[in-house]
Amino acid sequence: MRTIVLDTPSVSEAVALADLVAVITPRPGRVSRLVPVELERPRMADPASDPRAARLIAEVRDALGQAHAVELLPWAQTRGAA
Repeated sequence: MRTIVLDTPSVSEAVALADLVAVITPRPGRVSRLVPVELERPRMADPASDPRAARLIAEVRDALGQAHAVELLPWAQTRGAA
């Protein structure tokens, strides 16, 4: 088994491609949460159309909101959170 690290700003892309999503805190960068992606392969091109993937996307976004609360405050407010 090989390990590949993918850095992406897209939560849906991370869920579509990864088996494990690591949410990193701002300076200093530390792993704040690991979200396992237990979806069968091959995966759909649009993961949000799968209800299980949509829940994972929401979980990762929630983890990002907690890890980056100050930086993402305007982002969260525009999406009805916070």
